[in-house]
Amino acid sequence: MINYSNNRKVMVIFIFTLTIILMPSLFFISGRSYNNDQEIMNLKSSRIEYSQALWMDNPNFTDTANPWFPSIEGDSTDVSTSYSPDQANFEISGDKRYFDEISGTPIEEEWQNTTNPFFPALPDFHEIDEYGCEVSHTWIDPNDPIQAPSIHWERNITMPVDMSDYRITSASIS
Repeated sequence: MINYSNNRKVMVIFIFTLTIILMPSLFFISGRSYNNDQEIMNLKSSRIEYSQALWMDNPNFTDTANPWFPSIEGDSTDVSTSYSPDQANFEISGDKRYFDEISGTPIEEEWQNTTNPFFPALPDFHEIDEYGCEVSHTWIDPNDPIQAPSIHWERNITMPVDMSDYRITSASIS
């Protein structure tokens, strides 16, 4: 006597396995048939409007009886304007400065050690000397909560120029 339920289970498993194997290949085949670089032929616009109206007065910035003039709001010493044939020129006046206030060997009196609020435990030893910054800590018990020590050094830097009249647009530290 033939056991149809066992054959049926084997057939279902076979079809399921075959489906899992063949499904990804269908995605690859359908993906290859679509070409992004294909040029669309016979493309027609639905409407074209022609206009001869100028969008701005004196678009070539040529000298006229009423020459082009800028309208500046705020501090007019920050921008200088001019025009030449075919373009208007805006030049932003600004400074580019460099200083090396924090270069050289650190001095302990200039730097202040602070505690990280997320890791409040201090290391066993920390100092700044003529050789640089040094920190050391001894890990004894891995389950001890004081095994994530941290030390931060901070220093206030005084700029050689009064910065209250400046707007800093970019800065870099190297």
